[in-house]
Amino acid sequence: NSRKEYNYDISNAVLEADENLCGNHSTKTEFINGLKVCTCEDGYVPGINEVCTEMCNESKICENGGTCHNGICTCPPRTRGTFCEKIHVTCWNSYLYEEYAKVRGLYCCCKSDAPAKCKYDVKKLNAYCECPKKGEVYEDKSNTCKECNCGKPETWTKCDFYGGVKTCFCKENYVYNPKTQICEYCNCGELSKKCEYSWNGFVRCTCLKGAKQYKNECHKCDCGENIFCELRDGKPICSCPDNYQLNNGSCIECNCGKHGKCVYDDAGKKLKCECSTGYSENSMGICQYCYCGDNSICALNVDGTKNCSCPSGYRDVNGFCTDINECEEGIATCLSSEVCKNIPGGAFCACADGYRHTDNGCEDIDECAFEKPCRNKGTQCVNIPGSYECRCEAGYLARGGHKSDLECQKNSAANVGYGLLATLFTVTVIGLSIIVYMKYRR
Repeated sequence: NSRKEYNYDISNAVLEADENLCGNHSTKTEFINGLKVCTCEDGYVPGINEVCTEMCNESKICENGGTCHNGICTCPPRTRGTFCEKIHVTCWNSYLYEEYAKVRGLYCCCKSDAPAKCKYDVKKLNAYCECPKKGEVYEDKSNTCKECNCGKPETWTKCDFYGGVKTCFCKENYVYNPKTQICEYCNCGELSKKCEYSWNGFVRCTCLKGAKQYKNECHKCDCGENIFCELRDGKPICSCPDNYQLNNGSCIECNCGKHGKCVYDDAGKKLKCECSTGYSENSMGICQYCYCGDNSICALNVDGTKNCSCPSGYRDVNGFCTDINECEEGIATCLSSEVCKNIPGGAFCACADGYRHTDNGCEDIDECAFEKPCRNKGTQCVNIPGSYECRCEAGYLARGGHKSDLECQKNSAANVGYGLLATLFTVTVIGLSIIVYMKYRR
């Protein structure tokens, strides 16, 4: 079977009125340049789809808040018809196939056997369910009246159930908190566009450009074009993307590769690459793998080959950089009050025991003045360079011990000698006194 196709040019055709393309109240139907043009009877004008529709006027007004313009009613939402006489209501419900109560021909959101009564709002052109008990709202999913509370009365305007889920309509500066399921205060400040609560109850601010959230408020955080800004303790911190470094409010390109970072030189003016351990900067300025062993310096030649050397304080021993002991080899010299200490790659002089560091060098510590180390009876402390000694006082002899443990006892032989001298002195004085007395008596 072959199919034949017929093409007709109706770009400028004139059809009889009984073709009914313009409705029952048309007198002529034309197609001009492919567009349908209807000529209507008196009292009718082309309306929707160019179908001849009865005109609105002073005697035939538009209903339900509709407006008449050029003989055609412009209908508000939820209304339709030539004069907006038909009201169309769609209820939020997943059980529309069941039987519902009707008010003025409208399907109400409550079922016919619901404990709530169906009401009709003339102003809002809507049908709704009203529960008998104050504070309760009809829930379509369970077909019951349930208590619906969104928090303190001053925080919300309406509480309802949609598809079994409680929905709160909050007042200005109040937002529904999914965690607490009530309206709570939420204001991120003048630099915010929106304030809301996350599912776990935290405040989430949508800030204006040049601002970021810190705690529960938007704070200014603007470092300029292409510069990252983050808030730390409420203060803006500026940073640049990868391979860029911040310099006087601008991001300067500095690409060291993924194994290095850009840093300023000691003068703080020029950028340079600081490579990770085992990497060195190549001729392109990128940190490239370069390893010569522990304690060694690896540098890359222009051709990419590596050049190994030992840093100061090390020497090459059989291909390995070995630490030089500057103390043992006499390279590092210290004063008599100091001791030499070797460290990897160098050495330093530290104050010897019994000395302390001052601005003028190492100073002897007078242990006798500060510590009072000689604690036994008959002992005395004598300071010596770098240390101290405990000695027996006059008239005492050492019995044993060392330093702070030194024990001293009185010298008995010395005591006898002292007694004889005292007796002789006394006898001499008495004898001289007698001689003088006898002389003056004569």
